[in-house]
Amino acid sequence: MATYYISAAGDDTTGDGSEGDPWLTISKAVASSTGGDTIRVLAGTLTFAAQLFASARTIIGDGASTTIMDGAGAAVAWTMAANVAISGLTFTNATSNGAAGHMWNTASGVVCSLTNCVLDSLGTGFPTALFGSSDASPGTLSVVGCLIIHTSYDPGGSGVLIYSSGGPMIMQMYNNTIYSDIADTNTPQFWFGNAANRMTFDLRNNIIWNDNGSSHIFTSGTAATYDGDSASNLIRGYDGSVPSLTDTLTDDPLFVDVGAGNFNLRPTSPAIGNGVIV
Repeated sequence: MATYYISAAGDDTTGDGSEGDPWLTISKAVASSTGGDTIRVLAGTLTFAAQLFASARTIIGDGASTTIMDGAGAAVAWTMAANVAISGLTFTNATSNGAAGHMWNTASGVVCSLTNCVLDSLGTGFPTALFGSSDASPGTLSVVGCLIIHTSYDPGGSGVLIYSSGGPMIMQMYNNTIYSDIADTNTPQFWFGNAANRMTFDLRNNIIWNDNGSSHIFTSGTAATYDGDSASNLIRGYDGSVPSLTDTLTDDPLFVDVGAGNFNLRPTSPAIGNGVIV
């Protein structure tokens, strides 16, 4: 297994994928590497474009505060046909609406993860979502320690954050903050499935807050199954279908300064000390 590099200052033609002479794009790095290799994304702003992962990759950014994948307003899908682990990146300015499909789409039997990432100013319109699958036997998607903010749920239709129209997808969500403050003309949903047994959730230590002044539904369609370990979430601002889980709070989480983009918790936050070990 090898490690290759991409950078905003890289070049897909003259680069060789080394740290000193990186490529420019994920697509070049994927095409020029093999299954199991690692792609390091150096600090800067790069293009977030559609990508198929037919074999396993690990993608590591220099840190979400400095390593940005910008979609330039395009419809983008990363289709995971193999195990893919992503960490330390910010994804922004893209939509899942349209023919591109789900922004992170899992295929049969794979395990994919987003860890310590920021998803900022993305759009989703039904029947596509940020996270989902239309495969007959999708796998597992883990979202851990991520900040998901300023998401528009209706760029062309009633939107949804997570959607499965295929087989039984497993959605693991641990230690995330999901904050919506963009008013929508339709009725968005946190999760939607169109038939039985579409989704099993494991939700632990998440803050999920609709603060946009419009009607949100937590779950519609066929009800999801919630793993027995699901606990200690703060779920606020949803009209109905909020799951009955252990130690669910509905209080204001008391972020330090939402307007300034500071989603750390104040010392008096009700969420502090309410978590479970993951």
